[in-house]
Amino acid sequence: MSFQDLMSKAADEVEAPKATPPGTYVLAVLSTETGESQQKKTPFLRVHFSIVDAGEDVDADALEEAGGMAKVATRKLRHEFYITDDALFRLKDFMTMCGFDLAGKTLGEIVPDLVGAQVKAALIQKANQDGTVFYTNIASFAPMD
Repeated sequence: MSFQDLMSKAADEVEAPKATPPGTYVLAVLSTETGESQQKKTPFLRVHFSIVDAGEDVDADALEEAGGMAKVATRKLRHEFYITDDALFRLKDFMTMCGFDLAGKTLGEIVPDLVGAQVKAALIQKANQDGTVFYTNIASFAPMD
């Protein structure tokens, strides 16, 4: 929809989308970008994902209430991997779960190849500070079977 289409909606018809139900999903890497945290200026690699499929542990009724798999698949997620000596192992583990053979390669050499890779992820719902809005977050990753 265009900006004009969206702004033409009646205000009383606008509702917050239902949160993606918690559970295991297959995610695909859409893109990566680098950045740094606002407060401590810690460098990170941000990975953007699309939802490909829901696992058997996802409540079918809750998925339907969220608009069904077709709607959930349009939602985008992201995860930051901090680039510090103490946190770099998380990026390495993620790359392994995506199926990459890391032998003889640097992490930097593998990053461009992440796009298109698939991985399983446990998604959770997390409330905002006043508990009125729920967001979907990635809790953990797991290798594809």
